[in-house]
Amino acid sequence: MESNIFNSPLTPAPDALNLSPETDVFVFPTSFAQQRLWFIDQFAPGHSFYNLTTALQLTGEVNLTALTATFTAIGNRHEALRTRFAAVDGEPVQVIAPEADILTRVGFLR
Repeated sequence: MESNIFNSPLTPAPDALNLSPETDVFVFPTSFAQQRLWFIDQFAPGHSFYNLTTALQLTGEVNLTALTATFTAIGNRHEALRTRFAAVDGEPVQVIAPEADILTRVGFLR
């Protein structure tokens, strides 16, 4: 049921998802498990109940360009990492970006 958001009458209008017409994204219905998580998020918006985070301490010289390219390649390979959720007419939908936009933050601790 993959469809380009701007070429299918079955998908919402671009303004319903706050996207510009030049944006190339795909919209899919959510699974029942995703609907449950979306529903829970409506009661505690932005809470990190289901987010897992980690931090790494790297020693030595770090090639930031290569590190960012690696994370971007991983994001491009796995659409779950490019997926966000939006509400259309009160119902959740998956919005999948065609490419990963990975932000690598670097902090120096001394």
